[in-house]
Amino acid sequence: MMENSKALQIISDSAVQAALVADQGEGATLDTWEDAPFIKEGDTFATFVTSIHVKFKKDKQPKQISYVLKINPCQEGKEWLHILFEKEGKFYMEFLPELNKIMSESGQNLLPFPKCYYAQYEKGKEMLIFEDLRLNEFKMIDRRIGMDLQHASLVIKGLGHFHAASSILLKKNSIDDLKSRYPFLFCDIYLQFGMDQMSAPLLTTVKEILSTVGGHEKAINWLDKQQQNLREFFETNLASCPPFNVICHGDCLNNNVLFRYDEAGSPVEAMLLDLQINRIASLATDLNHFLFGSIDGSVRKPNIDQLLNDYYTSFSSVIEEYGEPLPFTKEDLVQEYRKKNAYGLIVANNVIPAVTQENVPDLESLDLGNPACKPRLVAMYDEMLEEGLFN
Repeated sequence: MMENSKALQIISDSAVQAALVADQGEGATLDTWEDAPFIKEGDTFATFVTSIHVKFKKDKQPKQISYVLKINPCQEGKEWLHILFEKEGKFYMEFLPELNKIMSESGQNLLPFPKCYYAQYEKGKEMLIFEDLRLNEFKMIDRRIGMDLQHASLVIKGLGHFHAASSILLKKNSIDDLKSRYPFLFCDIYLQFGMDQMSAPLLTTVKEILSTVGGHEKAINWLDKQQQNLREFFETNLASCPPFNVICHGDCLNNNVLFRYDEAGSPVEAMLLDLQINRIASLATDLNHFLFGSIDGSVRKPNIDQLLNDYYTSFSSVIEEYGEPLPFTKEDLVQEYRKKNAYGLIVANNVIPAVTQENVPDLESLDLGNPACKPRLVAMYDEMLEEGLFN
């Protein structure tokens, strides 16, 4: 399990007490807390994640509960993490209540995100405290294996609800108002911290893999062209794109989702985690990020129509119940998804090595040649060759 003594020193009794009150009410008083690590190496990259077991009293009765904490890992060269904590913390504490209000007014369930009880943003001491979804039987799937259709459909439906609520909110507010109230939405991590520079060496390795496999000359030539100006590639794909603009998750992958199962072992509910890359962009960037980064080609290719239909049905239900006209048709959605396939492909070159590798101490240690990674990468390029992306 991951341990980090420096990060643990950031946890204070006052922070735990504040989270306890937010969760249990004013009558709850903290007795003790202790660290209970549960995250394996490679299951989280930028931050340190752990849990704590809390003993407290309420109405003079002794009680216990656990929380999950996301903490600054206290490592040199990670000053940029401050922006990630602000983006995620303020999404949960300030923005999500507005979205859930729209869901309630639409007669829908609340959005599939965990409750965040506490956030602190002091530089070097950033920390978020969440409910522990394990208490409600939520589990992480094996991140190294692509999702099956059942799991993927639950995630897609959750994204549909989330995107729809945010679409309504964006329509109700001017850009200037949003920038004033929620400035964190307009700081794009990919553009500000050089996703183009991170992607370039990985694309070189992908080209080497495709060259070894053979038959991918068109894909290699296409990658050569993208590699010449990756900054422009990301700016173009992440630009405003009405009527498809929504608040995007930004990093919806199989290691950022937890599932709850019924007695037969079938997944019945999904919770989306890790909102630190949230942004305003085309909903198709989220769809492509997830569908290329979390699903094997053998599942994605034959089921893409069903998955996009699941998404559109979920998205439409919120919009229509709220009394708004649908901003686009199912055919428009499919077309926009196809337009952003290139984005999904480039981003997946970065994320698939990370989620398929057993132990990843940092993102500089990615191995694109690992046995779980290579087949998924090649399958993506085979699929996009058939779709004509490289023509």
